[in-house]
Amino acid sequence: MTFWTQALRRYFPTGTACCVAAMGKKPGALTAAQSASVDQLLEQGDTLLAQQQFREAYDCLTEATTLGPGKPLGWFHLGLAASELWETEGLAEDPENFFPTALHALRKVLRIDTSGRAEVRYLASVAAGRLLTKKMTQVMEESEGEMSEADGDALVAEALGFFQEAQRLVVEWGHVDLGVTWGDWGKAQSLQMKRLMEGAERRAKGEAVNWQELLGVLSKLCDEAVEKFGKAQTAISDETFDDVMEEDGDLDWMVLQVEHLLYFVNFATVALKHSQCLETNVAWLRHGLIAWRAALPLTLAVRQLSPGHFGALLGDTFAAACRLLLAAPAVTLA
Repeated sequence: MTFWTQALRRYFPTGTACCVAAMGKKPGALTAAQSASVDQLLEQGDTLLAQQQFREAYDCLTEATTLGPGKPLGWFHLGLAASELWETEGLAEDPENFFPTALHALRKVLRIDTSGRAEVRYLASVAAGRLLTKKMTQVMEESEGEMSEADGDALVAEALGFFQEAQRLVVEWGHVDLGVTWGDWGKAQSLQMKRLMEGAERRAKGEAVNWQELLGVLSKLCDEAVEKFGKAQTAISDETFDDVMEEDGDLDWMVLQVEHLLYFVNFATVALKHSQCLETNVAWLRHGLIAWRAALPLTLAVRQLSPGHFGALLGDTFAAACRLLLAAPAVTLA
């Protein structure tokens, strides 16, 4: 069971039928019989989700949102079911077809929630941010080519917006701390950093790139993502999210931090090869070394926590330093 369904159990441990009437019901929008039918479908969908019968829940909740499109909770449940069908291997023959439905349903929650502070809004924001981050990670890792650069950038930006909205609800309305979701926010920022780097490297082959300005943007993203990975690593576990914490444990977040930092170091090498400005080169070298120095103790800690594993990560860490120094200009750093 993924984060989405565990989140549902956290806020609505005894079911959601008691919440339905209070959320999104417009006077006169449905007859009493129709409203009762929608409430019954929502309760049935909740039960099916709890039983991990995701296809049946999806069909039930699709009908519920068709009959009662003004209920945020129905759209949230539908987003959960579609997310499970897309994310979990073997649940559906055509899982990619469920991604657009999941995203549409979670977006819909935020559009029709008029309170601006509801629990379902918080959960939908977190779920949508995680969903988009996982999708964009998949796109970049598999080089699917199914998405234009502009569309990909827009989805990463939207994921960041969802995480920001969730954090606003924590700060302003006291919702539960993001916990391991800090790490997913960090992943989204890391994705944004990588996409900017890839775009700059492509442009550098045929046009001028402002390497000094780019350094300011990328170093900020790098630092912010590292901060969020650290928060995820030290997130306080509770009984509801124990399974998630076990799945995304300290070691995983440490490895992600190392990989993220090394990506920055390796791109600093690219910048040093293309930039013609000595001052800019010195700045890139300094930031690259700072990132490497942050990565090294994490790499050694990972090796200590998991002896016999992650040998390649240690090799990658030292190789990144060698490439950086070989590309560095002959300057003396203060």
